[in-house]
Amino acid sequence: MANPKLSREDIDKIVIIICTWRSKPFTWDLLVSRIEAELEITISRQALSGSSKGNKNYPTILKTYRLQKQMLKSLDSKRGTKGGLEEQSKSEKQSTAPIRA
Repeated sequence: MANPKLSREDIDKIVIIICTWRSKPFTWDLLVSRIEAELEITISRQALSGSSKGNKNYPTILKTYRLQKQMLKSLDSKRGTKGGLEEQSKSEKQSTAPIRA
């Protein structure tokens, strides 16, 4: 598959997709699928991450991906869960239930 050269506008849209990702799992393959679905751009994860032939085409995307991945891991460790937002909402519902004596 020939990967398209991304415009600055495309890169900005991909960065927004990454920054607004709130659920786990968060992987390159899922990101590629979402880019294809939302932006109608077909591109490989290797091209996005810059790992194809040692190429570093999109450092902004790579840096943003790594930061978001770390942020999602950090949120999970703070919550003490592996399930992400769904697990948090379950525990919040349980903690807001009235206490009966």
